[in-house]
Amino acid sequence: MSSSAYNDLNQVTSVSGSGELSISGSLNEPETVTVAGTVVSTDSNNKFIVLAPVVAGSTSIPITATATGTSRREIAGKRAWKRRLTFQEVVAVVEGQRGESWGEFRDRRGDSGRGMVWWLGRRHAGKTRKELGEKAGRDYAAVWMALKRYELKMKKNPAVRTETQMLERSMLNVEI
Repeated sequence: MSSSAYNDLNQVTSVSGSGELSISGSLNEPETVTVAGTVVSTDSNNKFIVLAPVVAGSTSIPITATATGTSRREIAGKRAWKRRLTFQEVVAVVEGQRGESWGEFRDRRGDSGRGMVWWLGRRHAGKTRKELGEKAGRDYAAVWMALKRYELKMKKNPAVRTETQMLERSMLNVEI
């Protein structure tokens, strides 16, 4: 769930959001499961599902399973669940960095902006190559090649690598 604010040029100026993350799993034997400090019920097949509240940015959700038998051993695992960004949030971050809209640089030949958006969208929005291509009227193969070129550009050009890393840090640490 997210909402966005736009300026006069129809550029995203801010994004806010929160929601619920569905966490599910199964156990080998009957155990007590705790998610974020709340005991979760398991069904007759030792499976569970729970909705945990998350906010924009990084949310840490501790998950533990404690055996109900005589051993009482605790199998603790703390997993940091990261909320995926939306494609529009990725675009907004790159637009802000570049000072121009996605529509202005999306189709510009030789411009690394599209590759940057696609690379960050793949990594932080979890988009497939097909989904990324649909956002710019390209097919899967064109996206695949553009991603390969962008990764090569990041390896060869320290300025591109630094800019991408800076944008990643800003996306992951942004308080929305």
